[in-house]
Amino acid sequence: MIHNIDLFTHPETLGDVKSTVEILHEQIKIVEGLEHAKDRLATTRSLESNTLSKCNVFVRYVNETSRHNNFYLEVSKLSLDELAFSSISFEERRLKTLLDSFKASDIRDYMKTQNVSCLDRSEIFTRLTNILAQCKGSQFDEIYTALVDQPTQSVTESDMQMNKGTVKARYKSNHAIPLLIPPAVAPSEVLPDPEPSTGAEAADAFEFPGALWENIETVFGEHIANAVRSFPQQLTHREMTDCVKSKYPRVKGVGDAIISLDLGSDGNFVSSLFQGHETIAQVAKIAEVFGDRIANAIEESDLRKWEKRNGYTDTTSCVKLAYHVKLRICYDTVIANILHSDNAISPPVYSC
Repeated sequence: MIHNIDLFTHPETLGDVKSTVEILHEQIKIVEGLEHAKDRLATTRSLESNTLSKCNVFVRYVNETSRHNNFYLEVSKLSLDELAFSSISFEERRLKTLLDSFKASDIRDYMKTQNVSCLDRSEIFTRLTNILAQCKGSQFDEIYTALVDQPTQSVTESDMQMNKGTVKARYKSNHAIPLLIPPAVAPSEVLPDPEPSTGAEAADAFEFPGALWENIETVFGEHIANAVRSFPQQLTHREMTDCVKSKYPRVKGVGDAIISLDLGSDGNFVSSLFQGHETIAQVAKIAEVFGDRIANAIEESDLRKWEKRNGYTDTTSCVKLAYHVKLRICYDTVIANILHSDNAISPPVYSC
């Protein structure tokens, strides 16, 4: 073992020891990632967004890597189970250092000895399916589709654990045995997770038709208030405007709230949120434009939580730019009571 080597008495072994240490260092980085993923699978019934977001990184690196690169070639050798497990194991800062040392056989050996399987974790396949919807025909899509369409996979164990129609296979022999993926987990038939609707769009929703200028500044800040002021005003009231409106579900628990803002020429800076499409806003810039209060309310909305579950970690449809700006926030009536404090109708006070 390396710890029994004394370089002071055997300096001639320095070269071999250095090579061994470098190999072990690479192995440590890989195994640390695998261990963390194994622990998350063991301790959570459904993986959280932080773990699932690693799928986005893994897919991107496979797509950006040359087909002749070690990483692409080794990923191509993974089984569907191994591919799913690998995709949740490495954050970007770790993965980018492992491209030359990544080996499919190492992933296989680890999953075999640790008895790890991802085939019953539909949230991973849901995330991968949603990512691939944005990059059809990519290198990862080719690998993934070939695995999903494959009628049988070479598995290496004769004793297989049957659990509610799922065949979980480990690896021992070279006999080809059909690997059954349960319908609820197969990427083409993942459990439905429809985009959430909101009672704020119902006919009986609470409506707030205007807001005081000072309240707009309190909630959104001076820049947004000035952008609203630059819009042609319909309401001739010195202290109030109808260019800021809100709708809330009549009952808490039936969806998000919606705030509408009419912005004039001074609001052109809002366009910096969007990546060439009025329905895709950059999450990282929301607080900069609308302030922390609104950014936090957006993060807690049903729609944003759904987006994060389905792979949309960096962009959101909670901010839309059409004739006016529409913000979809959680049912936070603290914001409503600040923004619309002089309106006659006020819902019960709830925070997200």
